[in-house]
Amino acid sequence: MNKSLSLFKAALPVLLVTLMACEPVPDSDSDGYIDDSNGDVPLLPEGNFANPEGLAVTEDFVIVANSRYRFEEHQIVYDPSFATVIDRNTNEVVNRIPLRAKNAQRVAINGDMAWVLCSGSTSFDGTKVAPTDDGALLGIPIANLAKAKAPEITIPIPLSTIYPLVGYPSSLAFAGDTVWLGSGTSPALFKVDLATQTLLHGPDNPVFLGDVDDDISQDTVMVIEAPNNRLIATSFNRDTVWILDATTGEPIEGKSFSVGLAGTMNGILAAVWREAGPPYLYLLMGMSSSVTAVNPDLAQIYNKFIKDVGMMPNAMILDNQDRLLILNSGDNNVKAYAANSGQLLDFKATMPQSTNPFGMAISDDNQLYVTGLLSNSVFVFDASPGINPGDTWREIR
Repeated sequence: MNKSLSLFKAALPVLLVTLMACEPVPDSDSDGYIDDSNGDVPLLPEGNFANPEGLAVTEDFVIVANSRYRFEEHQIVYDPSFATVIDRNTNEVVNRIPLRAKNAQRVAINGDMAWVLCSGSTSFDGTKVAPTDDGALLGIPIANLAKAKAPEITIPIPLSTIYPLVGYPSSLAFAGDTVWLGSGTSPALFKVDLATQTLLHGPDNPVFLGDVDDDISQDTVMVIEAPNNRLIATSFNRDTVWILDATTGEPIEGKSFSVGLAGTMNGILAAVWREAGPPYLYLLMGMSSSVTAVNPDLAQIYNKFIKDVGMMPNAMILDNQDRLLILNSGDNNVKAYAANSGQLLDFKATMPQSTNPFGMAISDDNQLYVTGLLSNSVFVFDASPGINPGDTWREIR
């Protein structure tokens, strides 16, 4: 029996109609937990990966977030997530860390900590997607990655008691001792104080983006860091970009603008800041399969700076060779473009059919790591200049 899954899972709440066929996932008789003398402990599956999504790289390790979903009666069900740790020197899995939260989507490094963001579950009533579980931000010391049995820090992101659509944290950006989280189901931002491990703006008192009335609209917000104590926040549904004060979350005067082709939803899926610009800001458009480049301070917008990047683009990063790497889930590949011109480069990292690559990260020594959402694996490519990455790939299972 075939099941369905959105390729744009990061924007799942606004893209439930964008589905693809995938292999069935066996139903489980377990609720994902077992009981031991210390209370409920998340039960790990047999494999090293379970629908891996986001990942991050340190000098010695790769940390992978496993969303770990299955299907019951045509509904996506999430079991408690876990993080997989890979030794970069051996490409061997050296640890799996249970997480007391569901739907792990992102991993980010900040100082001496690795942070895993779990979004929680959702329900769909035919018109809107609403969060049904708490999210969580979980911190693991980098020094303990190979041996940790659980995160050292767990900061819950609870369901809202006021706004049914507000929750589902799905992106993050650090600002000093705080971190901002973008909602995957509403035009909202949350703020966490890392020093005190408390929510300053949670789902009951978020920072809303743009004009919001009592009937909160559906949206997916991505947030990234920018220089000079600023944040960049983007709206998937409204094709809008805000430049925010990283302390308050408030828009800087005159610093919001619309992007993409008029008359259609372009769908901002990812944003990258390039300090060596211009251009300075790049926006990956999931619906129009293109990249828009922006010089925010001059209000210069170059729609379709890169055209037709591929089928179902899902992620974009900037590497230390000034290349924009774009992951195409539908084409099972990663392409590279010159950041200054948008020119397609002689670079392609291709994975087997039905891999559904989802997330990627690159190390300082140009090792490119890509998660396979459906292959339950991580691919490694040598992305060094002058090397064809397609000749170097390895798969970690």
